[in-house]
Amino acid sequence: MTPSSNRFDVLIVGAGVAGCALAHGLATITASSRSKPLKIGLLERSFAEPDRIVGELLQPGGCAALRKLGMEDCLDNIGAVPVRGYCVVNDGKQVHIPYPDGHEGRSFHHGRFIMSLRKKACEAPGVMPIEATVSSLITADGSNRIHGVCATRKGSDSDEKENFFAPLVLVADGCFSNFRAEVMGEAFQKPVTRSYFVGTILKDVNLPIDKHGTVALVRGSGPVLLYQIGEHDTRILIDVKAPLPSDLKEYVLDKVVPELPENLQQAIVEALERERLRRMPNSFLPPVEQGVNSQKRGLS
Repeated sequence: MTPSSNRFDVLIVGAGVAGCALAHGLATITASSRSKPLKIGLLERSFAEPDRIVGELLQPGGCAALRKLGMEDCLDNIGAVPVRGYCVVNDGKQVHIPYPDGHEGRSFHHGRFIMSLRKKACEAPGVMPIEATVSSLITADGSNRIHGVCATRKGSDSDEKENFFAPLVLVADGCFSNFRAEVMGEAFQKPVTRSYFVGTILKDVNLPIDKHGTVALVRGSGPVLLYQIGEHDTRILIDVKAPLPSDLKEYVLDKVVPELPENLQQAIVEALERERLRRMPNSFLPPVEQGVNSQKRGLS
């Protein structure tokens, strides 16, 4: 018999941007219409601060979404930098593209933003964080309906698996989802990697226009993105077509750096000497309609 502590109204797999927003939104939106809050289980394999090189620039629409959810203060005290538009650089020429009507985005270290979202979500009524790795979805006997997940809690003395149940299961485990194929059924399409973002952090540089992202168009390569993510830190992301060259550092130094504004070139060379290049695949994933007969029910 499953203990009551493992039964929820909603289970959310993944405490990233989507999972935290879902948890906080469901908890707060329903609070005034229920005698007691929804019991929401927020499962995440590790609540330690993540270290990623993408998800660092929130467009004005994202900031507006946070305001609607009552989560705008998640941008406070994380060193977020205002973003007021873009500057496109091509062969020494600049084009200024400000956001319309004075709208602003924010850029930041990804991990700090995620930790702020998690704190906000877990403070919402009825939300219970569960540090555990979900290994499978549980199907009701004789049906195609999902009504729970099987997971292993972090730090447990054994690999014993534990079942968690809810009438609604939301899978928000990101671009590398372990469950997309199972959820989508026959409609599943495998993501196709077309290129990679290759990145590092530059120290104390001045971008062409302050408080603006920079897009540099490079001959023979994909675009290069630069944006400030802290008082002293500026992210550089270089789009490199797949498959990656065998010597990535040499490629960046020889093919990309000479095409960028001169005032940034030395900082990039120093960054490459100081730390390794990191990479993240840019994958094409076509939209697929959910809720059709070939897909699991009770799950989104």
